Amino acid sequence: YWAGFGIRYYTRMDYSEIRLAGRKSAGGMVKSLSKFIALIRLKLYSEIALFQVAESNKTVIKAMLLGDKRGMDRDIKKVFSTAGIMHLLAVSGLHVGLVFMVLMKLMTLIGFPQNHPLNRCVCILTVWLYVFVCGIPPSAGRAAGMISLFILSRWMGRQVTSIHLVYLVCFFHTIIEPAGIFSTGFLLSYLAILGILVYFPKFQKALPVRNIVLKRIRDLAGISLAAQTLTIPVVLFVFARFPVYFLLGNIILMPLGLFIFYLCLVILFVQSLGLQIPIVYNFINWLMDTWISLGSLLGKLPGSTLIVQEFPVVECLFYLGLLFVFRNGLKKSILQPYAVLWYLFIWGAVGFLYEICNKL
Repeated sequence: YWAGFGIRYYTRMDYSEIRLAGRKSAGGMVKSLSKFIALIRLKLYSEIALFQVAESNKTVIKAMLLGDKRGMDRDIKKVFSTAGIMHLLAVSGLHVGLVFMVLMKLMTLIGFPQNHPLNRCVCILTVWLYVFVCGIPPSAGRAAGMISLFILSRWMGRQVTSIHLVYLVCFFHTIIEPAGIFSTGFLLSYLAILGILVYFPKFQKALPVRNIVLKRIRDLAGISLAAQTLTIPVVLFVFARFPVYFLLGNIILMPLGLFIFYLCLVILFVQSLGLQIPIVYNFINWLMDTWISLGSLLGKLPGSTLIVQEFPVVECLFYLGLLFVFRNGLKKSILQPYAVLWYLFIWGAVGFLYEICNKL
């Protein structure tokens, strides 16, 4: 748990005075790279500070682009948490994927096709630089690793599935950072992407749609539901609360948030060229105020947050078992068609005995 906050060791000292005798300095290359990343981070902070928008909106932009939520108003955090779109305020796999796609498009417009080696190298290096600038959050590192391995497999002519890429990146991640498995961000990141890869295709097959608008709505809802399928037990255990209207938040507020993210990237690029367009700042300021207001209205709906007093152990096990049946189907799973009734009966009996033992 503490490793997720950068704390690796702890000790207790009885001495009243402690003096640092020496420290092992990092190598020259590592030190230079750290300075370079720190300079880029400071440059991005200074560019965001030049945005002619409200200070509260600047903190939101800083959180969306760099994952830095310091100085953000507590009420705004509550709005995003209640609406179920808190992942937009942290650099996640979604942000890394968006940055990668923007880079690919820019390199293509310059004259380098997507399959060109220079295009791929520049995109991968820039994506990893972005991840390091943001502090290497687990979800961003996972996404950058998947992108890198996918492009490497294409270059080698090997066909790999997305789930295999997740397993491989998770394996390397735990080798490099063994304590990462105790981080909530680590668990949520890998469980969310596994839920999307496993259950999102089933949602697509269950709701075939031809209309483009309805298809986009279905995909947003399907991705949101698929990501929540495996993360619900962790969310209930760690945060003891759950956003009830997360589906509405992802359908209504997610597209607007992605548009704001794209627009902020464009503004950063234009500002780096020494240009400032006041009308664009006014537009993004109004857009962000509207976005936060919509999230606030969603959070004020009755029953917007489910508060869990005690972690439901039996119910979560029962839920995961149903997910297993839903994933594999009755014919392919271990359970026989009529054995599902036995499964429900057994878990009902387990829950009953669990409650009796607690009362005794």
